Amino acid sequence: MIAYELMILYRLMPKPELRTALKRTSETIFQKGGIIRKLENLGTRDLPFKISVHGVVYNKADYFLFEFNAPPSSIASLFDEYIRDV
Repeated sequence: MIAYELMILYRLMPKPELRTALKRTSETIFQKGGIIRKLENLGTRDLPFKISVHGVVYNKADYFLFEFNAPPSSIASLFDEYIRDV
């Protein structure tokens, strides 16, 4: 398996919701045959530019870095899963 890094930005949300989002991200990696080696919370930071999603403008986000190993064949489906999870 190949080592990958995945930087995910979550909108600012209460801790229980953030925990659920992190679990969902982790479970998806596990379901695709991956192993998470490290999860690093990089904190709340300003976004480099404003992002508008569903009519809401965001200028800050919680940054997380996942380091994981996964089969190369699973990366496309992981990307597809995360790109749709808005």
